[in-house]
Amino acid sequence: MREEGYAAVTSRRVAERAGLKSQLVHYHFGTMDELFQAAYRRNDKRYFENALKIVSSENPLHEIWADARSIAGGEVVAEYVAAANHRKVLQDELVQSWSRYRSLFTTIISKQLEGRDVSLGVVTPQVLNFIISAISKSIIEEASLGFTEDHKEIVDFMDKLVVRLTDAPSVSKLSRTRKSTPKLEVGRAELDNPSAASPGPPPEEQDRPAASRPRVPGPGRNENK
Repeated sequence: MREEGYAAVTSRRVAERAGLKSQLVHYHFGTMDELFQAAYRRNDKRYFENALKIVSSENPLHEIWADARSIAGGEVVAEYVAAANHRKVLQDELVQSWSRYRSLFTTIISKQLEGRDVSLGVVTPQVLNFIISAISKSIIEEASLGFTEDHKEIVDFMDKLVVRLTDAPSVSKLSRTRKSTPKLEVGRAELDNPSAASPGPPPEEQDRPAASRPRVPGPGRNENK
């Protein structure tokens, strides 16, 4: 299937590759639908083991993107999708598998970004997960046909986005930093009357005549005059 596509997979061709008689293929798997199903489940088992490594890594979002844009195995998945259009049992397998991984990765992305000072606007973890999946599938599909226009720019953009999201500081850390920085509080009275916000002279100067008080240079004042 990897070399010639799903249409080339027949009981006779499989038996030839395995060095067996074609009757044995049907003996072990019954129908070609069951053979495709068994092959996909074996492939999906390997992918699930890889997914467990991703979710347990230190930076799951980065690993999800890196794995998604890897072309390794992408052509086989494309063939399974093509075969599923004609084999209902395989279609059900794909849907169940995709649903499982989408839910898993969306949950992981949500947990990783939770508590970080990031603003995705209308882009929820579900949308971000779908964008990663859609972009990677398009790149793999186009690259398999020799079409790579704009791929570098798209990958660079996603690389920077993932780094920006994963490097964002936690909200708790950011709030501690903000609390340590004194804020200038200005009331409504000061806004309406700016002179009210200016501090008066210190108590020891208040009884002195204004002319004898030390002068404070102000903007635009030439003190040399």
